[in-house]
Amino acid sequence: MLRNPNIANILQRIKYIEKMGTGINRMQNSMKEAGMKPIRFEFGGFVTAVFERAAEAFEENGGINGGINPILEYIKINPGLRLPAISQGLEMPDKTVEKKIKALKQEGKIEYRGSKKTGGYYAK
Repeated sequence: MLRNPNIANILQRIKYIEKMGTGINRMQNSMKEAGMKPIRFEFGGFVTAVFERAAEAFEENGGINGGINPILEYIKINPGLRLPAISQGLEMPDKTVEKKIKALKQEGKIEYRGSKKTGGYYAK
């Protein structure tokens, strides 16, 4: 059911949306294909879609805030980058990336090579 049919109609006319009423079904099917829990909707002053991560994916990615694996993968693909470039590339705050890089270094998964000014991080 459309919350505001006038806005939905305009968005469809300007081709901002393809079909009305197909997005939720497509999202639910994608979640099912990925082995994730179905999307839960909460209704109040706003409609909120709640995406729950599977426990295995949550643990594999290091827990809250995406974990450290995305950073490790980014460093593998882009070796030799420094912290600001990694933060910018992943669109994550410097402090968050710094903490996760520290954990990766302690686990022996990455290393810093070169001088302080010109060096960068490399996966081991």
